[in-house]
Amino acid sequence: MEREPALRIGMRLEVTRKGTQHAHYAKVEDVSTWEFAVSSLFGGGEADVLQSGEQVECFFTDSGTHDQYGFTAIVLRREARVFPMYFMSMPREYERIQRRRFVRYPVLLPTQFRLYEDKSWQKGFLVDISGGGARLSHREALSSGDLIQVSFSLKQHEPNIVIAGKVVRSDALQGPGSGMYHSGVEFENISISVQDRIVGFVFQRMLEQRRLQEW
Repeated sequence: MEREPALRIGMRLEVTRKGTQHAHYAKVEDVSTWEFAVSSLFGGGEADVLQSGEQVECFFTDSGTHDQYGFTAIVLRREARVFPMYFMSMPREYERIQRRRFVRYPVLLPTQFRLYEDKSWQKGFLVDISGGGARLSHREALSSGDLIQVSFSLKQHEPNIVIAGKVVRSDALQGPGSGMYHSGVEFENISISVQDRIVGFVFQRMLEQRRLQEW
């Protein structure tokens, strides 16, 4: 018998306004028969404000099966508690999805990368990251379609993550003597555990930034 997906307290959601692509992270704080509550929505370091009656699209990964689901909910109300919370209608149904959208977060992480056919690693920086990809700052030119390996650590003293990726865009930065490129990299064949580590890292960084703004 197939396991039914369900919202659970503590679950991370990606939330977008209906018809938009800009995603925010939120944490499920309460679940009842008719509604569920999430913490403030934030993405890219800024909180978003929703109005009662708005439709939103939510996405999550089931912790048991690692399947990814989406559903539509209606914003019922906003309450100011210890921190602002949104109450939304419980979904009538969940739709399993093949591909997830991820919130990108600005970072500056030292990294090494190499083309698959090369043995030598080149140095660069990740300037943003999400569970689905990253933007790489580097000096050596790359081309769209290049297959690379990227090695980086999310935190000091943690083992490096090594991920396969495909360059989907590469642009030379403008300016005299720049000599730098920014390349969009889409992660390929990334494991659920590594993806969850990256999403958790982004979520934690957003929480920390939000707390600093409220201090």
